[in-house]
Amino acid sequence: MARFEIDFSRSRARTRTRSLMLLAAGAVAAAIGIWSLTVVDDERTTIRDQRTKLREASRPRSQGPAGEATMTPERQREVVQANRVAGRLNLRWSGLLDALESSANASVFLLAMTPDPQDGTVRLTGEAKTLPVILDYLQLLQQQPVLAEVRLESHETLAQDPQRPVRFVVAASWRVKP
Repeated sequence: MARFEIDFSRSRARTRTRSLMLLAAGAVAAAIGIWSLTVVDDERTTIRDQRTKLREASRPRSQGPAGEATMTPERQREVVQANRVAGRLNLRWSGLLDALESSANASVFLLAMTPDPQDGTVRLTGEAKTLPVILDYLQLLQQQPVLAEVRLESHETLAQDPQRPVRFVVAASWRVKP
């Protein structure tokens, strides 16, 4: 059997170099971490300052001569738009949705509903297997008390589809009940 000689002194030098390299890499990683924390802290301070400015800007301003809060034209437009959105959200949608649910037909697929509460109209876009199915669906819609003047605005057969469905658009007056 051959004799093995092991020299531990050579590997210590290599180990010491590797240890120093790992120590340097750890120091660099710690420096990057500390730098990242300072950047995040600066961003947080900037955001906090912006939030404070926004809060101050949104507070009511001094009263004008007529006793009303002074508002810029841009702010007035924003208030009007917000009131419109709030009005739409406060509508009672249940009547319209109930009418559509009770008129449901397994052969008719609604793709879109576009209500316009200000005009009191609603447009329905859908697909059906045939035109007679659509006409039956129109009769069901006409029987709903919240819908009036139900009419077929357009229809077309989708020739590119192998089943050849008919896409349609129905318009109706919507009786919005407060």
